[in-house]
Amino acid sequence: MNILVAHNYYIQRGGEDSVFENEIKALKDAGHNVIKYSRHNDETKKSGFIKRILFFFEAINSKKTIKDLKDIIKKNKIDIAHIHNTFPLISPSIYRFLRKNHIKIVQTIHNYRFLCPNGLFYTKNKICTLCKDGKYFNCVKNKCYKDSNIFSFLYYLIIKLNRKVFKNSINGFIALTEFTKNIFIESGFKKEKIYIKQNGFYDTQIKRMNSKGYFLFLGRLSQEKGIDFLLESFTKLPDFRLKIAGISDNINQLKEKYKYYQNIDFLGFVSGEQKDLLIAEAIALLVPSIWYENYPISIVEAFRSGIPVIGSNIGGIPYIITDNQNGYIFETNNFDDFRQNITNISNDLSLREKLGDNAREYFIKNMEFSKNIKILLDIYGDVLNVKN
Repeated sequence: MNILVAHNYYIQRGGEDSVFENEIKALKDAGHNVIKYSRHNDETKKSGFIKRILFFFEAINSKKTIKDLKDIIKKNKIDIAHIHNTFPLISPSIYRFLRKNHIKIVQTIHNYRFLCPNGLFYTKNKICTLCKDGKYFNCVKNKCYKDSNIFSFLYYLIIKLNRKVFKNSINGFIALTEFTKNIFIESGFKKEKIYIKQNGFYDTQIKRMNSKGYFLFLGRLSQEKGIDFLLESFTKLPDFRLKIAGISDNINQLKEKYKYYQNIDFLGFVSGEQKDLLIAEAIALLVPSIWYENYPISIVEAFRSGIPVIGSNIGGIPYIITDNQNGYIFETNNFDDFRQNITNISNDLSLREKLGDNAREYFIKNMEFSKNIKILLDIYGDVLNVKN
């Protein structure tokens, strides 16, 4: 099968980028021909003033994307296209072009961008679903995208002008959990077009090791990720150690604020074997998000190593973590509930092994690529056989 796989990289690397790259490798390993098309938001940094003005229009309908795709289909017979992210450089023009050329499209739903211009359903430090039913101008009124009127208007315009394109041109959506699937159905997307497939990952050589006695947070140090709740919680838990692996624009301020707490350690960005080792030696991974988290890649990485996860009861998290089976679920922003889970697993490290074994089993069954890629190929086959 000839598969076009497209993705717009973010400036700050995230889970979507890893999924895009890993799925391409898995598809190639399964014997398929993958035509990769990507653009990177670093392009905007290299642009002069005039190009940055033109970027506004390109984000709505990219001429460069159309030109690139024309070249691709001249050289390749595309059986199906799989899109990850199109914002902002690839633009929704890719959907119109592919439909015009009778190429069916599968779209992985990594965030809520089709329903919410900032993609998070979270603004001004709280959950917000005002745009869910198509009332996107709320984004402009509340400056939801980067607290900017201009960027909020741009994303409002992109989503508003392409709402029907998203619904009609995309033949199949991959939701990562039932939570996301249900939100899209509530917002008017056809149930029969939405499939569920969790994110896949290759297995790792580094499995669970003896605990070094710390809990681990892995990811972006942003407000919606629950970093403030987590840090404040550990100031009240001096007997428990926390390692923070990740970066943010305000990491220096966070280091300064918590520098006198000996149980909190900021590691900065980690990757590769260093990251795998950090996970393998942790008591548990912590995912204290306070937004509708879709599908944190860090949970997959922990489960892969046989490490349990303690996560908040919000978004897709409780659809991945089963309480007291492969981790613990606590009520979002509830310190007492959180502390109880931390204490339970710290006082009985045999729990770490039991929950971790179940987490590893869950990974092998649902996430490991030899099985996960078959689910993806079944979705491709179904989409190709359905007349829509």
